[in-house]
Amino acid sequence: MSQAAPRVEAEGLTKLYLHPFRAPLAAVHQVSFVLEPGTSTALVGPNGAGKSTLLRLVLGAAHPTRGRVTIGGRSPRAYARRMGIAYVPEANPFPSNWTVAQALTWCLALDRRPALERDTHLRRWELDPWAEVPVGHLSAGLCQRLVLAQAFASERAVFLLDEPTAALDPPSRIRLQRRLRAWRRRHPEGVLLLATQDVAFATAVAHRLLLLDTGRLRASVAAPPRGALRLEATSAAAAEALRARLPAAQPGPRPTVLVVPATARAQLWSALAAWLAEGYEPRALGPARPTWRDLWAAGGG
Repeated sequence: MSQAAPRVEAEGLTKLYLHPFRAPLAAVHQVSFVLEPGTSTALVGPNGAGKSTLLRLVLGAAHPTRGRVTIGGRSPRAYARRMGIAYVPEANPFPSNWTVAQALTWCLALDRRPALERDTHLRRWELDPWAEVPVGHLSAGLCQRLVLAQAFASERAVFLLDEPTAALDPPSRIRLQRRLRAWRRRHPEGVLLLATQDVAFATAVAHRLLLLDTGRLRASVAAPPRGALRLEATSAAAAEALRARLPAAQPGPRPTVLVVPATARAQLWSALAAWLAEGYEPRALGPARPTWRDLWAAGGG
């Protein structure tokens, strides 16, 4: 059964790391956002952008220097004590001498869930052949699957994931997308927040992308609807000419980009034929996924 709908609010979050001989480092600077119940949001940005620090602030594992964050009207730690938070850390948290089975058994006991569920989660993430293998002997991809398994086992309405696709092979990435969609069906009012550099994965699972750079929130970009197409014209005038023939097309993150919803695909081809006959040419046409160039343009870069 889904837990009560939480609302995550961050206001002016700043996290400074002090150094005795250098100026303070602002890992996160004046970041504000609201995550409504039922939404999935991706933090995207380069290395050192502040994504992991921001997740730790939302989790309550780090304290802000300034600003505040609340979950369901409570501090993150107060909410976690009462309701729990599912969390995928960036690094494997388990002792290297624990076996895979011991790690999952410990997590289930900590969450007061039946130990009998362990084998189900081992099979679900295809970890059963390595159940008695020490965590320190696992490959990076298997370690990541173990970390994901413990988070999904907790069944919480707030789900935080830090670089969840790290070290995963393509089949495991697809499996992760399916697990996240299944989690959403079980928790339709839940809040999901993930940090990633994988824009394609982010747009596949999130409603909104927040671009972080040097600790600052640079842009908020809506993920395109599933099945939409992205057309990039050679100029803003060319994009406007096509949109005049296809009103269902929506402006993209840049003046030269249009997003065509799946419901308008039938009209697209006739409009595109007339547009090409006028001498215009597309620069690119494919699935509607924001690129890094789109995100930087939306952030003023």
